[in-house]
Amino acid sequence: PALIADIIRGATYRGEAGFWAELFSRKTAGRPLVKICGLTNGEDAELAAGLGADLLGFVFAASPRAADAEFVRSLGQRPAEGPGRVGVVVSPAPGTPGGAKLDALRLLKEGALDAIQFHGNEGPEECYRAAFPYYKALRPHAPEDTASIKRYGCPRVLIDAFVEGIAGGTGRQVSPSIIEAARCYGPLWLAGGLNPDNVRELVASFSPELIDASSGLECKPGKKDREKMHRFFEAVNGG
Repeated sequence: PALIADIIRGATYRGEAGFWAELFSRKTAGRPLVKICGLTNGEDAELAAGLGADLLGFVFAASPRAADAEFVRSLGQRPAEGPGRVGVVVSPAPGTPGGAKLDALRLLKEGALDAIQFHGNEGPEECYRAAFPYYKALRPHAPEDTASIKRYGCPRVLIDAFVEGIAGGTGRQVSPSIIEAARCYGPLWLAGGLNPDNVRELVASFSPELIDASSGLECKPGKKDREKMHRFFEAVNGG
């Protein structure tokens, strides 16, 4: 706990308002913001940025898409007009190691990451104690579970598909009834099974402010498929 507190106090990022203002400044009419997650190598990160991603996601949790801290550092300083970099963490169960989460916090302190995405069972208090830019991802079981969105103090909450025992990257889509319920609580951030073949319909049907894609763009876990990536962005951009 002392180490976590020290890392949080030392965070060098420009600040909460800066992250959100910069992200929202990238929004354009008729196109959602795009986060490409599960990046594990420089080639895929460069491809995502070049195609127009607004956020790049790096997983710091037990996952076949886990990122290495040195890889994220190797990306160097983020270009002024480049996409933001988000560390995806899953708080470990009590009594289990939390090294991956600490890696993400260190990278935030160093400025190699711009924000944290909490993707586990973290409650509002745990997220709130993280005094740096963050947002929460939720995996509602049913439409009524989306009411928990309003318990979190972050400007946005990401909705992902629920699969027992798996925090994310399942390729499963969120049910339309849950999506509709989530939209009642503010602008929709949507993850879960997005791919080149369904993204245009999902965007047209639900008008998400941000979409988050990972496994649906891969040729294998942790490696993006270039053809799928190009097709995905063509669909998002209306091509």
